Amino acid sequence: MPCSPRSPALTKTPALDHLAQVLDGSGERLLLGLRAHRDLIEALRLAKRGDADDEVARRYQSAITGYEAWGSPVYVARGRASYAAWLSRHGRAAEAEVPVAKARATYAELGAVTWSAELDDALAGVSTS
Repeated sequence: MPCSPRSPALTKTPALDHLAQVLDGSGERLLLGLRAHRDLIEALRLAKRGDADDEVARRYQSAITGYEAWGSPVYVARGRASYAAWLSRHGRAAEAEVPVAKARATYAELGAVTWSAELDDALAGVSTS
């Protein structure tokens, strides 16, 4: 049976309460997430262009820090996975170990099998040990 928009099942859920707080608040939390997305996009763009590794790494780290401040474990894990794959592809396997482990732990906690497999695919053929 479908729920109406005023159904208690839709109006009293923690996820909707959180969304309402984000949208009704000052917007600062939302801006944290948007800035983090922007940093991740910039890291990907710079990496594709072949820009300096230190700037790419700085953008990845800024994105991850932003996602942490935003309070999004999913995006933190996705950012770490992307950063770890980039580090591994650039011969920085030792640096990739911590973000790989943390991303995998979050994926396992969330039951995110597809994202875990995606990380494995991104690291295929690249040693992280």
